Amino acid sequence: MKYFVIDPVILDLGFVQIYWYGVMYLLAFLAAYLLARSRVKSYSEWNVRHVDDLIFYGAIGAVLGGRFGYLLFYNFSVFIANPLTFFNFQNGGMSFHGGFLGVLDCNDFI
Repeated sequence: MKYFVIDPVILDLGFVQIYWYGVMYLLAFLAAYLLARSRVKSYSEWNVRHVDDLIFYGAIGAVLGGRFGYLLFYNFSVFIANPLTFFNFQNGGMSFHGGFLGVLDCNDFI
């Protein structure tokens, strides 16, 4: 059986690489934002500013929580040895459950 080999990098500019999963995050947040803006018109208690805040803090919570969750659950020894590895995004590493917890925690800001 043949399997397609898909390069995880869409675009390599030399100093930065753009990955498929990063584009998918961007498209997901954009789709959620557009859908929420269209539906806020029929929901009287919310306005566009609430949607802006929800998407902004949700995206921040998902990305930072996903990164922190990856380091906490899968690379704890590396994270303890050098906490600055948190900012080493180019080598990848995000976890769903960390992102989920980050989004749950962002409710404090809304």
